[in-house]
Amino acid sequence: MLKHEYGDPTIFVFGRGHEPFDVIANHLQVLFQNAVKARRRPSWRVLLDSVVSTLPRGTKLKLVDERNSVGIALSHESIATVSALDRKLGLVVDDIGRHTEFGFGNQEIEHVCAADSMAALAFTTSRSGYARELGLAHVHGLGPTIGFAMIVLRLNDWVPQVRVASAKAIERLMKNDGGPNGGLPYMIAGSMGLLLDDARFGRMAKPERDVVEALISYPKVKDALRTILIFGVSDRAKNQILGLILQTGFYDELLPEVAEKAECSYRRLIAFKALLYRKYIWKEGGKVRERTIELPAHTSEVARRALLDKSANVAFAALGFIIETRDLSGLDDGTVEILLKRPEASLERRIALLRSMIGR
Repeated sequence: MLKHEYGDPTIFVFGRGHEPFDVIANHLQVLFQNAVKARRRPSWRVLLDSVVSTLPRGTKLKLVDERNSVGIALSHESIATVSALDRKLGLVVDDIGRHTEFGFGNQEIEHVCAADSMAALAFTTSRSGYARELGLAHVHGLGPTIGFAMIVLRLNDWVPQVRVASAKAIERLMKNDGGPNGGLPYMIAGSMGLLLDDARFGRMAKPERDVVEALISYPKVKDALRTILIFGVSDRAKNQILGLILQTGFYDELLPEVAEKAECSYRRLIAFKALLYRKYIWKEGGKVRERTIELPAHTSEVARRALLDKSANVAFAALGFIIETRDLSGLDDGTVEILLKRPEASLERRIALLRSMIGR
């Protein structure tokens, strides 16, 4: 068990049956207690601390635990649930603050953030607008992508000063590629489920909207999006991002690669269907929406690749398109022979319909 600067025990080792929020709560409680003790110290201790703060990092580490425990724990949470996580973390922060008599003042928040730089993220979730604003002012680098998504959420905060602080925090991160660890394009790409969803940003004014647009067009974000959508199994957050790309038209040019190369068969299916029908249909509230997909892809080649996809679901959709449109241009003898040998029971009926269409 680790010790903080006052000798208080800190968090349990992660991975021994403790949930991420147990880790965060345990850790923040110690940090808050330390900050309250610091507030009550005599002036000579404050002077000593100011001297300690100027020491090299290697020496200071012996006095202050600078582990990013909040960031480590948050990295185990799904970005698809960031709004619920934001609310839950806010309740934890405020509850611990009440029990430790933490005042959420600038000096106390500075003290906590000096011990754990990711603790700034926790303050951004407090029900106190002042605490959220101060937390954002202490954001200088981010660990997990979900941390960046939490900052993006604050662009739509109900307190105008917090929205401004969020925009400033993001602008700082854009200037230094996300902080000491870099990787801002991947953080932005991973947060596209928020950035492309207009329904989440009803309170934003023009300055905050300008920040969102700057993030979407940030250098190398398209490459990061390509990587995120192509690699990895089915993931709610990634699937959500693909759906929003299809709804908005941002980065449509990635669709052919996603259709052909994505490791996740669901994302291949969605991309192939959009390319085949050259449109995307979705429900928004009680209404059905539709957007035309305008890409130079040749339908016959898209259909052929979909028919040969290893996923029966993708091949099923491609067969449905051919039967519905009676467009046989994607069928050559080699493709037909491979189709006729496919063993999946779910394809039998549509393959039989196709055979009758081509006289085989």
